Amino acid sequence: MPGYGFAVEATVKEIKGKCSVGYKVGDKIIFDGIHIKGKVCPSALATIVPTVYAFMWGRRISLG
Repeated sequence: MPGYGFAVEATVKEIKGKCSVGYKVGDKIIFDGIHIKGKVCPSALATIVPTVYAFMWGRRISLG
C-alpha cells in the first residue's frame, strides 16, 4: 500500500513461559502498515512494535 512502508512478517522462534494466545514456534504475524494479520498477544505486540515500525520504513538492525 503506497505511503505505508514495507510489510513486515514476524515469525515466532521461541516461547518462554506460558503463552495466553497459544503461539507455537513457526507461527507468523504480518504487519502491513494498516492491519495486523495473525494472532497477537499484548505482551508480544508491546515488545516488537518499535522494531516492526523501524523495519516498515527500511531501517536495518544488526543483532548480536
